Amino acid sequence: MILSLIKRFWKIAVSIGLLGALAFIVDLEEAKRFFVESDKRFLVAVVVVQMLDRWFMAWKWSMLVNCIAGPIKVIKATKLYFICGLFGLLVPLGGIGPDVIRFLKLEEFGVDKIKGLASIIIERFLGVAGTLVATGLSTLCFVLIFTNNQYSTELVVLSVASLVLLLLCAIIFRYGRMPTFIVERIFSKLHVKDVLDSMASYKTHVKTVVAVGFLSFIEQGFGVLAFFFAAKAIGFEVGIVTCMIIIPIAAALARMPISLWGLGVREGIEIALFVALEGANVTEVASASLLMTILMFVAVLPGLYWWYFDSGYSNARKKVVS
Repeated sequence: MILSLIKRFWKIAVSIGLLGALAFIVDLEEAKRFFVESDKRFLVAVVVVQMLDRWFMAWKWSMLVNCIAGPIKVIKATKLYFICGLFGLLVPLGGIGPDVIRFLKLEEFGVDKIKGLASIIIERFLGVAGTLVATGLSTLCFVLIFTNNQYSTELVVLSVASLVLLLLCAIIFRYGRMPTFIVERIFSKLHVKDVLDSMASYKTHVKTVVAVGFLSFIEQGFGVLAFFFAAKAIGFEVGIVTCMIIIPIAAALARMPISLWGLGVREGIEIALFVALEGANVTEVASASLLMTILMFVAVLPGLYWWYFDSGYSNARKKVVS
């Protein structure tokens, strides 16, 4: 528990330090003006895109659940995703926070815990695979454009392979060091063999697994659109293709377990890549990135509504209050 708190404070310190460093290289007055004069229509577009992303993730997961664990309506899965998205930001469990909360609430939605856990693990695996593919393709495009094809194919392959290796190491570090009390709570009441058997049952649903894997790759586009609209909101003129090249790389590296919600890391990477590729204004890039992060919290607020007001969560509400 103490180690978990230390890691939490370390991530907060890293994010504060990186954001503090950014404050020295951006024009704070100009950034303030960007926020104040931002186009409200594009701000709404950012929130809508991020909400659609939640629905899209819920739809993917419902496809996997319905294969082995019985029917769950997309609307129910969507409610659960918004609730988990909200509290996942608050629970000190890094990227697995939403998954842990989703697992603990499976029975409330009539989903068998063992089969539900199997669906969560498979979905997480496919999500990581989709992220790696998108990041690899984005890195390949970035290297080719940045070097103007002046370097050898070996350099491109090495660059992509190095990035994928870095992401894999980060994923292993992040999920391989899950807090002990979480492991004990989840697996002490479950038979690991049953979970593995449930995962193996997806062999008879190859089409669904492939479809979800493809959709996980497509899902990366929501982050691209969110940044694109955030940039438009502050008047930062950037092409959608450029965003498609840079945002997946920044989003993937921001998931490394060294900062809080990727704050500071994401902004720093996006500044470096946009400046290198297009000579973009540092303040514009930083402002668009921070604006997108702020609106991310707004986009999960429906989760608070459903958790507090929906009668289906009255029992859970009473337990939390008591």
